[in-house]
Amino acid sequence: MSLLPMEMPAGTAILPVAADMINTGLSSKEALSVRLSEEQTEATAIGENLIVNAGAGSGKTTVLISRYIRLLEEGGLSPGQIVAITFTRKAAREMRERIDETLAALSMSDPRWEDVREQLVSAPIGTIHSFYAQVLRAFPVEAGINPGFRVLDELESGLLLDKAITAAFQQAVAENCPHLALLTEILGAQAVEEEGKFSRQIRHIYTTLLNRGIPVAEAKLSQLYEDLPSVEQCKESLLALTAGEAELAAALEGKDKPEMIRVRQAIITAAKDVVGAEAEDLVNLYPSLVALTELKGGRVKGHKEFVAGCVEAVQGLLSKGLAPLLGRAVLALLTRVDETFRQMKARAGGLDFSDLQFAMWRLLEHPQVLAELDKKYLTYMIDEFQDTDRIQHKIIMKLVRRGEAIPPGRLFVVGDEKQSIYRFRGADVEVFNEVRSQLTASSPQAEKQITCNFRSRRPLIDLVNALFSRLLAGEATQYTPLRAYRQGEAPCAEILLCPEQKDVAAAEAAAMAARIREMVAGKELLVGDDSLLPVRYRDIAILIRSRTHIKEYEHHLRLAGIPYTVVGGIGFFEQQEVQDILNLLRAVRNCRDEISLVAALRSPLFALDDDSIFALACSRERGGSLLEQEAVLEGEQRERLQRAREVIAQLAAAEGRLELPEYLELALELTHYREAVLTGYGGLQRYANLERLVDLAASFAADSSEEDFLTWVEFAASQDEAEAQVDSEESDSVRVMTIHASKGLQFPVVFLPVATAGFRLRTGPMLLDNEGGLAFRYPWQCPVWEEVKEQERLRELREYKRLLYVAMTRARDRLVFVTKEADKAEESFNYWLREFASLAPEHFICKEAGSGEGSLELPLALPQIGCPSPCPGEFVEALAPVGSSASTIRYFSISQFLLWQRDREEFQRRYISRWVYADPREISLQEDWQHEPGGASFGSLLHRALEITDASSSLEAVLKDLVPVYFPCGDKEQQDRVYYSARTLLEGYVRDPGPQGDFFKSAREQEFYYRLGNVLFYGIIDRLLFASDHVAIVDYKTNRIPAEGIGPLVEAYESQLRFYALVTREIYKQPVRAYLQLLRLPPGRQTVEIALSPEKEAELLAQLREFTACLQA
Repeated sequence: MSLLPMEMPAGTAILPVAADMINTGLSSKEALSVRLSEEQTEATAIGENLIVNAGAGSGKTTVLISRYIRLLEEGGLSPGQIVAITFTRKAAREMRERIDETLAALSMSDPRWEDVREQLVSAPIGTIHSFYAQVLRAFPVEAGINPGFRVLDELESGLLLDKAITAAFQQAVAENCPHLALLTEILGAQAVEEEGKFSRQIRHIYTTLLNRGIPVAEAKLSQLYEDLPSVEQCKESLLALTAGEAELAAALEGKDKPEMIRVRQAIITAAKDVVGAEAEDLVNLYPSLVALTELKGGRVKGHKEFVAGCVEAVQGLLSKGLAPLLGRAVLALLTRVDETFRQMKARAGGLDFSDLQFAMWRLLEHPQVLAELDKKYLTYMIDEFQDTDRIQHKIIMKLVRRGEAIPPGRLFVVGDEKQSIYRFRGADVEVFNEVRSQLTASSPQAEKQITCNFRSRRPLIDLVNALFSRLLAGEATQYTPLRAYRQGEAPCAEILLCPEQKDVAAAEAAAMAARIREMVAGKELLVGDDSLLPVRYRDIAILIRSRTHIKEYEHHLRLAGIPYTVVGGIGFFEQQEVQDILNLLRAVRNCRDEISLVAALRSPLFALDDDSIFALACSRERGGSLLEQEAVLEGEQRERLQRAREVIAQLAAAEGRLELPEYLELALELTHYREAVLTGYGGLQRYANLERLVDLAASFAADSSEEDFLTWVEFAASQDEAEAQVDSEESDSVRVMTIHASKGLQFPVVFLPVATAGFRLRTGPMLLDNEGGLAFRYPWQCPVWEEVKEQERLRELREYKRLLYVAMTRARDRLVFVTKEADKAEESFNYWLREFASLAPEHFICKEAGSGEGSLELPLALPQIGCPSPCPGEFVEALAPVGSSASTIRYFSISQFLLWQRDREEFQRRYISRWVYADPREISLQEDWQHEPGGASFGSLLHRALEITDASSSLEAVLKDLVPVYFPCGDKEQQDRVYYSARTLLEGYVRDPGPQGDFFKSAREQEFYYRLGNVLFYGIIDRLLFASDHVAIVDYKTNRIPAEGIGPLVEAYESQLRFYALVTREIYKQPVRAYLQLLRLPPGRQTVEIALSPEKEAELLAQLREFTACLQA
């Protein structure tokens, strides 16, 4: 089935080129042969100023490159005369590469293009900040800066700003600053807390002012305060009311009560105090006056109106009179922060992005500089213009104008206001609208629309148009519908309804994981162009609004056996292996930091158990540090402590002598931590995380210490992740990323978990209004604050809608919304989608997520012991992970149960006392394969080999393919060791006849969950063999055969096989036979049958019940 249109959309003349080719890059030959649509061609005009409104997936990068080539070919410009501004370095790199590819193709027929290619190397193609830096270095004297400055990145600048705010607060407190006292008195005690809300508000106000191009010295009050009654008017109103109090008292007669009289007298006293008071005196009167703002008049007529009128007058008096005082206080604090911040940046020898912008603005005040730039740069092309901030807009206008006009062809901007989602970084979508109005005022044809979407199927575009024409109704700019280039059968969107649970995030995560697994396992034909192909994990992206529930999503993906990659650094610093190394560094840096030391000792770095930690803590009370208490330990635990002490001593000795990256390398080398994580579950990802930590240290190391690095890490962990870097190896895994990180990307299948993506307006004690004026939140209702807060709410709500638009338009073939029942919150993704689905159900396939769909991949559910068997197709109830849910369900692997049988104290110490609730898959892999080279990775490799190997297989070919996949970071020695170990085992397996019987079907790697009470057991049956009269289960073991023979091994695994037999019999309702296949025995002797009987099964059930009872005790 072809997904290309039978008819072209109106106004489109384009070859049937795949959307990937249009949007993600062309070869040189294709770049010359592909025609643009009429809309795109109009947008490449070079003789006029244009603002291009390019809808999602409309190929705007192709338009930018085509116009650039036209400027070179038809306009006669050189690359050095064209300024091309992109939003990210990645986009700049891609644009330069694609232009170079096109020029390379042109040069094959015309050698003069080779010269142009050479000029392209130094052409101004990059982010706006890189352009600023280039210009400033060309005019350092005029700019008043050191030409050797370095540009501070966002994290480094942010860390310095946080330090500056802390220092400014500390200095203000030490000096008993009256401004700080005023803020504390009126806005609350959090004003003096370094980590409190007020300090975060100061940071937000400071950065917002800079992004809007407002220097701190020019900060001002909101003009809305001018509309309030004056202080004198409020005094007059209050005095007029109190003057009539005697007459009111007489009128009340017997209705007057003592408490009412006291209230009126308090108001009269306060009124006398304020009559001659100046504005500054209001601070001293504030405690008594603010108490009046809370007065209630009761129900007695006359008295009620008197109190209400007086309270209104007092509130108006304070609102008007205190605002200038608060404004001056905040300005004084902002000035302290600004001065300290500038000093810190000067010591660091760098300029941050705001410095570059203000320096550029000041530089353009020099007429001769502006004239030189005017000659050098003849045209400006700006991508993602919807994400421009105020000062960038001012600078661009200054660069392109000649007098009051912009010469034709001087300015070309492209963007889409519906995709403006970076307000938190200063982006102002109104800039786009203002430039559009400015350009179209002189030339109505200056705006070009590109509405043909080459990315998504038509049913998805229809959905986007229908939904957003409703959501964006009433906006200043009318919604322009997209047109679809690709066809597809409707509907292409799913509404997946989560079951009602107290823990919404857990239900959402479980439902999403279940649907992903169902989609891939069922090989659903959902993706592709000319013909539909089955969905693979690599086709799927989960786009999340924030990282709040990322751990929940990860847990359920792992639980469902779904490979995934967290893209863009979400939660990187919270990963356990990263925390382990950081805890070690903290312990070395500060010998009194026992929390970090204990965390390092308990981690896989040194692997001390909790009993040893407890013994060390008790012994330390008699004197000395934890590391000096080795006498209380014995055997291996004592050796581990000695090793920890040696490692920490070596690191302490090296501190300050090694560069930061070398110092981290030493820590990893001394602890052998890289090797340790490689052998565990998810070893490659964890290994890569350690490598990334070293890389971050290297990029940070130039002028910084290890202590600075740890401080930076704590700051970085709280920030938003960087631009997504989609790995180039196309690993078969689901991508998890924020919506912001997905900007500019596309995926065949997109999952949007919207059940937990609510809209919340967070405000502190201050806000900036639309004009950049300060407004304050008082303990009473103030009309200025209410209006400014509503302005902020509307701005945030509009961006929230745009965020949903960006998320939905990332999908090429399928869009799945994970929702809950609509609640009363009318401002949320979930409500909007549920409501729209009820009005326009034709756009959706609606599904209800079964309560356990994410837990099983079996023909039938596994029943609870003692309960009636479930009906076919019924699933076990969804079970939430302990630690992230209110549920009391606990997960255990069969390996953990076997440990409990062997050594209950060890089980208690390892899994209960430490409150470890790891994924049971991880436990099973780690414990079952710990004796093999490469540990769990070897087990994964061998199981995969067993799946695809039979008597006709070439073991050499199988293993040469698999070893590099499972051990890509291993050196040749390790890979050879793994290869020969696996080959030895597989050769015996191939020659061994295995269980005998008339089997007509087999299954491998059968996973299951089995619930007993509040415990869920996880297991994998290596192989199932089906005969007409029974089912045989086979479990492979690679254990070395002890000197006393196979008896101890068989005894050790009997319970496991009997448990598998119990599960299999209840699933398939047939007799079961169970076999161990000991792969290290000679062929013909490997298969050992395990005796099964009702008595043995009853004994096992009793032990299982005892196990669950122990856990619940």
